[in-house]
Amino acid sequence: MKTKPQSHTPGPWKVSKEYNGTFVRAAHGGLVASMESGSQTMRDMDVVLIAAAPELFDMLIEALPYIECAAETDTTYKPGAVRNLVNRIRKVVDKAEVQS
Repeated sequence: MKTKPQSHTPGPWKVSKEYNGTFVRAAHGGLVASMESGSQTMRDMDVVLIAAAPELFDMLIEALPYIECAAETDTTYKPGAVRNLVNRIRKVVDKAEVQS
């Protein structure tokens, strides 16, 4: 599967706890996200997930051809289950890519 060029700030992203808040910063130090509302515990959990997003996205793209292959030869799962998973992954990838 060919993917569109990367349209988000390149990873890795890191959690940065600073005196004025909790932030997600790109490798070059640029701000990706700031967490200003919610409990401290919730903000801490959210920023960890946000910081992992580029790696999760890249792994999903890398795994997709293998999952598509499994969908073509799927005989062990409920009929259509793997194909349904492929379709859901494609929707998430499309949603995550910026449309220009």
